[in-house]
Amino acid sequence: MAAITRFLALIACLLGLASFVWASAATPLNLTALPGCAATCILQEMGRSDCGFGNQTCLCADEAYNGLVETCVIANCTVKQGLVTKNQTVAACGKLSSTKTDGTLEWLRVALFILPTFFFALRVTGKIMKLSTWGWDDTTLVFAYVILAGFMPANYLITEAGSGRDMWTLTPDQISRVLLIVYIFNILYSTCLSLIKASIILLYLRIFPKGSVRKVLWGTLALNAALWAGYMGPTIFICRPISFFWDGWMGESEGQCIHLHASAISHSVFQLTLDIILLVIPATQIWGLNMSLRKKIGVYLIFGAGIFLTAVSAYRIRSLVMFATSDNPTVNTYEAAIWSNVELCTGLFVACLPSTRQLWKRMVPSISEMTGKSRSGTSKSSNPGNGAPLAAGQYARKPADKKQSWLTRMVEETADTHIALGDVRSASAASLVEAQDGHAAPARFGEV
Repeated sequence: MAAITRFLALIACLLGLASFVWASAATPLNLTALPGCAATCILQEMGRSDCGFGNQTCLCADEAYNGLVETCVIANCTVKQGLVTKNQTVAACGKLSSTKTDGTLEWLRVALFILPTFFFALRVTGKIMKLSTWGWDDTTLVFAYVILAGFMPANYLITEAGSGRDMWTLTPDQISRVLLIVYIFNILYSTCLSLIKASIILLYLRIFPKGSVRKVLWGTLALNAALWAGYMGPTIFICRPISFFWDGWMGESEGQCIHLHASAISHSVFQLTLDIILLVIPATQIWGLNMSLRKKIGVYLIFGAGIFLTAVSAYRIRSLVMFATSDNPTVNTYEAAIWSNVELCTGLFVACLPSTRQLWKRMVPSISEMTGKSRSGTSKSSNPGNGAPLAAGQYARKPADKKQSWLTRMVEETADTHIALGDVRSASAASLVEAQDGHAAPARFGEV
């Protein structure tokens, strides 16, 4: 996301003294605290200003004077000296430093990570209970979760390094550390997102074993892999040498970087298109099933959660555009990192949701029984006069309660719904519930 060449191209804005904003809290500028080159520029250009010598309030508001000083500083000072000058003069003119760090957002990161972790644990629990067979969709999601787990300490490190704060308020080591973490973020983010999408596609290939939809799914899987490969090369080798990405901004070493902003934004647009495709595919299959509209909605609620991922992906593009056009990149890395984290957490949650349905099927009847027993107090496990034992794998179901919420009834009905696979016109075809609950002939590992 962060091409180092943009920092060099915008160095005039980062280093200069332009656009000072006067405030009542302004403090006298201590020229002795500035680099010698900057102090000389401030003094020698003062004679060209209409402000009186030492009239700091007037000088801060004089754009022409600040432009002259800016040009002088760029020509005579190093990048580090320019940052020191920017920090001192901004403070002297009473302009408050920007900061986007927020404790609430930090807690939001933790809360968002708990959600996919919970559903990932449910998915693995269902596999351990042999409610469904292990497949490549599960394997890819395990790798995605491991990468996502690595984002939590990385998010803390980039905030501590200075993400969300003005570039000129940071030390050179902090700036380099922020850029290094951004570089690592780019690689992990792209890989994790591609694994999540691959897991969803592989799950659909297990659910829909017949028909032309499989050709669409294989094509979508190939597109997902091509996007990852096409973006990963420029991301890793964005600079020559690679270290120039995080230390080239100082201008003390030689190197070359490519512009990655257009690539990053186009990558996000393609990912958004993938989200829409993965949202439409199950809808087209569910719509043709021979079941009531209510049950169709119940089933699609499980697969249609991807609409949240689509919404987050669309909003993240906005944060990337802000970062790509920013004159103060360390401030805008914070928001871009936040929304990248939100997108990955939402994506993993969406990928886990369909595969946890079979576990909910086991849990909902049991909870309903327990609730019914606690209400009746002395009710028996079977009706008097009906002594027929339950078959293995069956669960007692209490009569429909009119007071039950519509969502509870929908979940229970959806859990018992048999959905035709592949050829939806065939009543004898295997069902989605069977395929996911392991009642059908078990598939070999990785079979799609």
